[in-house]
Amino acid sequence: MSRPQTLQGGLIRVAERGVQRQTLNFQYNPEQISRTLRPAGTRGEVSESLRFELVFDAADALAQGDPGAVEYGIAPQLAALVRLLENSRAAPRNWIERLLPQTNMTLTVFVWGNRQAVPVGVEKLHIRERLFDSRLNPIHAVASVELRVLEARELVGHRYGLGLLNAYRAARRDLADSSGFGPG
Repeated sequence: MSRPQTLQGGLIRVAERGVQRQTLNFQYNPEQISRTLRPAGTRGEVSESLRFELVFDAADALAQGDPGAVEYGIAPQLAALVRLLENSRAAPRNWIERLLPQTNMTLTVFVWGNRQAVPVGVEKLHIRERLFDSRLNPIHAVASVELRVLEARELVGHRYGLGLLNAYRAARRDLADSSGFGPG
């Protein structure tokens, strides 16, 4: 009997119309995800942050003679993770910025299964490089990642991102309703 294939989580950078720019598939899915939820605003919105650890390892690629792994180890994957932090979307600072269209905005989307694709900001990275090859390229590392789910006010002018956020919230409401803990 065959086992169902496990989906691979990841972080994706997308442009306004959902055009995928870069994908960082998780080599290994995190063993656990910690979620922190807080009330936000007066309309029943929830502020959410996520924390998890990602493991990067070049052992299999090195054993197969992968030229990229031989030359750089896991440095390209770590650099891609850092790049997500560099491009993390900041909230509009004032009411004037909220009115300006943000059509060229690139978002980071956290993808975790079929029902969870949500726009996020990368709040913090802590990368521990643990093993190195003879040229001191990292070949094993653990990255602690902290993400913040973006709020609707941060997605002004980005219809795709706002659509993802609304779908994520609707899926959460549907799950609560299916548990018998519905509205009212």
